[in-house]
Amino acid sequence: CLLSRGLGDVYKRQEYAYSRAWVAGQNPFDKHKINTTKGRQKKQPFSNDELKKLLVAMEGESLSMQLLTRMGLYTGARISELVSLRLEDIKEEDGILLMGIKVQESGKTDAATRWLPVPSKCRAMLEEVRKETIKSGSEFLFHDLVTIRPDGRYGYGATKQFGRIKRKHVTDSVEKGFHSFRVMMATVMQRADVSELEAAYLLGHSRKGLTMSLSLIHISEPTRQEAI
Repeated sequence: CLLSRGLGDVYKRQEYAYSRAWVAGQNPFDKHKINTTKGRQKKQPFSNDELKKLLVAMEGESLSMQLLTRMGLYTGARISELVSLRLEDIKEEDGILLMGIKVQESGKTDAATRWLPVPSKCRAMLEEVRKETIKSGSEFLFHDLVTIRPDGRYGYGATKQFGRIKRKHVTDSVEKGFHSFRVMMATVMQRADVSELEAAYLLGHSRKGLTMSLSLIHISEPTRQEAI
């Protein structure tokens, strides 16, 4: 929105002034954000028929887009979290393949805050995409989908591409998008009696103001794999 862009411009000008030593102290516009999501319609789940159409449509897309869609469907991870995955974020522990999800805030990507088991239906495709990434020389798993914006976010291009595919082959409803997978995963976990604590960790939700991390709740890899 215009207000958000305006605030960003003021922040950059203030930062430039600090770099030139024209002013001192802390930038008063640091960490100030405009909430642009308030008032937006909540995403709705895809119907079974819509999901089938979407998966069929994805067969004609790149291998990385197919994997991105599957991982979103089977983990409920945000598209920005998945697209920002690096090769180093994939590891194996106790025979379980894990991916480290990181949180991006203010353009900064922190260390992984939660480790999710790679769904069994994604592993073979993940290995193929990983091979392609290594050949490309990129550090990002989804090397051909990453678009790094000035604010440091990685998922903008992938979100637009997914949206175009969805509108062309499935539905033009603005209430349905990649985020619908999170809604669907949360519902599945609830119906499967996955505990609130485990679900909060797996989906990266905060619970009573406390961000879930492995150091806090110690959910074992086998338990996480079973929940997924």
